[in-house]
Amino acid sequence: MDGQEFKKILGGRIVALRNAKGLSQERLAECIDINPRSLSDLESGKSMASAETFAKLMEFFNLEPYEFFQIPSFQNAKEVENAIYSRISAVKNNKELLTKIYMYLNTII
Repeated sequence: MDGQEFKKILGGRIVALRNAKGLSQERLAECIDINPRSLSDLESGKSMASAETFAKLMEFFNLEPYEFFQIPSFQNAKEVENAIYSRISAVKNNKELLTKIYMYLNTII
C-alpha cells in the first residue's frame, strides 16, 4: 500500500464515522474546529491529517487510536460480503440504523 492509498483509506474511515453520526462535512468540521475544505481534502485522500486533527477526531468519535485506525483487510469479495451481512444481521431489528445503512449504500452505489 502506498501513501496515497493509505490517505484514501483513512479518508473513507472518516467519511464512514461521520455518516454513522448523520453529520455533514460542515458540521463535523465545526465540531472539531477545522476548516470544512480541510475536512473535505482529508475525506477524499487529498491530504493527511495532523496529529492534532486525528486527536480531535478520535475525541469527537470517542475512539481509542487502535479503534480509529482499525481498518479491515479483506482477501476477496466474499470476505467483504460476509462482513457486510454480519454487520447488518447484528442490527436487523433496528429500523433507524438499517435506514441509515441503506441511505449510505444508496449514495455510493
